[in-house]
Amino acid sequence: LCLCRCPSLALVCLRSRTAGNWQQDCVHPLHVLPYRPPQNAVTELSLHPKLSPDGHGAVEVVLDTDRKDIISVQVTVVDANGAEIPQPGNTPTAKGYNVRPSFFDFDVWNRQWSHKDSTSVPWESFNDEGGARECPFRHQHGAGYSAHYHLDASTDNNDKIGQFNGITVTLLPYAYYGPGTENATAGEYYTGKFYLNISFDALEGLDERAACIDAVAEAVSRWNYTTRICREDVAWPYADIPYASHPWDGAGFDFANCKDNRTWDELPDVFGEDGPSPGFVTGGLGRLMERGHFEVWACMR
Repeated sequence: LCLCRCPSLALVCLRSRTAGNWQQDCVHPLHVLPYRPPQNAVTELSLHPKLSPDGHGAVEVVLDTDRKDIISVQVTVVDANGAEIPQPGNTPTAKGYNVRPSFFDFDVWNRQWSHKDSTSVPWESFNDEGGARECPFRHQHGAGYSAHYHLDASTDNNDKIGQFNGITVTLLPYAYYGPGTENATAGEYYTGKFYLNISFDALEGLDERAACIDAVAEAVSRWNYTTRICREDVAWPYADIPYASHPWDGAGFDFANCKDNRTWDELPDVFGEDGPSPGFVTGGLGRLMERGHFEVWACMR
């Protein structure tokens, strides 16, 4: 058994002898180890709509449970007609990455984002531009190989709060005294619980289109717990966010690390009056846009 070094995402894993010794090959240990949830296990799942500091819609999912086998949390945004608003990040890219999806799955995220550096799957295939497994967040990589660049990514103010790929994660074990194993000193009983707080900060549809939000927490055993909130049930911050459909929505991460060192004086010679020359591509930021920070972008190759 090993503890994958993801303090903020806290993935405990079992290394497979056949898969290899890389963190990327790890899975949740309760896929294979015997586990019986506590009798009368208590799970509370709640949703909290909010606005991010820059005014974008976000949703916070809070899972309070004494189960140890929770493996994923997924959010669905629904419009007034009851139709699910598609989340582009739930469809893997051509190279197999879910970029800013509406789910957090311990196994999937570990497999996609911890990378490896083996003889058959070298680090360069993830780190180099044009690599066979080119990581869409390779600009976050350091100088050499590490499995921890992404799953150890944290907020600026707290290294125990994970922040990566459109979500912010806090996972804290805590204890209270109640039905459980006897605590002889206190004459009470001890029960361990987990508190998982996930903020989905890059969901599609958290604007005037959103009518309801669903969440489901799933265990390794495929047991699940669901909840829903709708705009008539709680304070709803999304109604005043206009839906803006831009022609550059869907601009891919193929261009995320693209740069051009030409000066403004040199650019007209490349573009000309009729637009870009063959072999060059331009686009807008799409989902990469950050209001007041990165808003307008052109990239050439």
